[in-house]
Amino acid sequence: MAGLSSSVEAGQLLTEWAEARMPVLTASAQAFAKTDTFSGLRCAIAVHITSETAALARALAAAGTASVVVCSSNPRTANAAVMASLEHDGIEVVNRESIGIEEHAQNFRSVLRTRPDVIIDDGAELIRLLHVDEQFRQLDIIGALEETTSGVRRICALSEEGTLRFPVVNINGAATKHLFDNRYGTGQSALDSIMRSTNTLIAGSRVLVIGYGMCGKGIARAARGLGAQVLVSEIDPIAALEAHLDGHAVLPALDGCAVADIVITATGSRNVIRGDHWKALLRGSLVVNCGHFRNELDMAGLQELCPNEPAVVRRNVYRYDAGSSGHVLVLSDGDIGNLAAAEGNPAALMDMSFSDQLRGLAWLIENRDRLGPEVVALPAEIDVSVARDKLSALSVRIDTQHEDQVEFDRSHA
Repeated sequence: MAGLSSSVEAGQLLTEWAEARMPVLTASAQAFAKTDTFSGLRCAIAVHITSETAALARALAAAGTASVVVCSSNPRTANAAVMASLEHDGIEVVNRESIGIEEHAQNFRSVLRTRPDVIIDDGAELIRLLHVDEQFRQLDIIGALEETTSGVRRICALSEEGTLRFPVVNINGAATKHLFDNRYGTGQSALDSIMRSTNTLIAGSRVLVIGYGMCGKGIARAARGLGAQVLVSEIDPIAALEAHLDGHAVLPALDGCAVADIVITATGSRNVIRGDHWKALLRGSLVVNCGHFRNELDMAGLQELCPNEPAVVRRNVYRYDAGSSGHVLVLSDGDIGNLAAAEGNPAALMDMSFSDQLRGLAWLIENRDRLGPEVVALPAEIDVSVARDKLSALSVRIDTQHEDQVEFDRSHA
């Protein structure tokens, strides 16, 4: 890579490493490049800027889009080398460094000023601005895709209010997304962020997982696999019962905070750790947000309890002191830990999620005339095709039904 800056070269190496582990996405882009599906379209992406996201942006460019513009969906979740590499490849990156979500929102606004036709969102930040910011309410958007549980909740609320302006494909609902990316991906990256930032021994630690959705299940599974004693807190009786039958101790969050060495939140809600929870954690416990928004943790409440500036005791580890009452450690100062303090989910899993995005976007474009302002599921045939292609890339073979089995199923339908 002679002639490239060290940052661009590092970003290109990272992206090429990811692309080598994303064969389904690469093949999808090559197939679409032979069609005019994406021709002339401007695409905006608000997703954590990792090497895997760079692979998605490059796939969209290869598939024939007129332009791709990228910003990170959260503060502190953009890799500088990857951004430099994308810009070198002619893909616009709008990602001024920011501390809080309000300041970061300026990046979202800058992206929308490029007047995109289609949106790929993570947390529904671009979609939200298209509905609440007057300067963007007149933009003619073909549609959008949303890949997170938190973002889908926001969009469903707009739909229920009757204010949703355009169709949105629920990528998070795809089996090839949430069963793998959320569970195995977030499970691994959450523990990775803790180990690389703190060098903490997980075996024997008491790990409280707050939220037992697909991400929480993955985190609990990964923690147990490393030898942790896993505790689970939930508000959903069904999820709580599932955690209990999976062999985890289920208890209220406050009780869990009183004994946990590590607390990992995975709810997508707000103020999950607050007031008395913080007081119970002033034993040197570590708190990690693996939900989506920074307000998953009541950081303002923690700052009232610990009024002095936190000390950065290791990279990405913030120590909040409450004097003689003790202290608590917060990974990434409350930002999303598995991305701000690690690299996010593995490329082999993002291959499926981003193939869902690329194929789902093509389906959205091809069906734009019959879709109204609604939240729609990724078609099952796309979901299954991504799984089938992933199995093929892994050289995994499966059975097919015999003719008599097909006939039996039809006769009993």
